[in-house]
Parts: sequence; structure tokens; C-alpha cells
Amino acid sequence: ATSATFVRADAREIDTVRKTVLATTDSHRTRLELSYDKLVIAVGSQPNTFNIPGSKDHALFLKEAEDSAKLHARLRRGP
Repeated sequence: ATSATFVRADAREIDTVRKTVLATTDSHRTRLELSYDKLVIAVGSQPNTFNIPGSKDHALFLKEAEDSAKLHARLRRGP
């Protein structure tokens, strides 16, 4: 059986020989040493408005699932 575990943390060190990751969570208070068979690194992102006036109030971003729900609702409402 195949399994995967999602861990939201800040990776501090990756030891590819031992196949471990040293990570911190909770504002760096909790330290974790995680072992892995296969490692997936997904970096975070933030929407960028490029300082365009009004974009924060009127633009729709597609970063989170909630954002797509907002877009769907807006499209169903119509113009």
C-alpha cells in the first residue's frame, strides 16, 4: 500500500543520504525530524497585485479553493 503524509512546516535542512528533513512548525517552536522515501517540496506563493489601484478590492485570485468558489458565485450572479 502507498501512503503519504502532508506536513506544513519550514524545512531547515535536508539530508539526502539519511533521507531526513529537519523542519520547524508553530513559529519555529516545534522541531521535527522527518524521514522520507520520496520527498515532494511545494513552495508557497502569494497573489501579487503589482500595486495596481483597486486590484485588492476588485480582482479575483485563484490561490485557494475558497477563491474558486468566489469566482463561481460571481459567474453565476452574472453582470
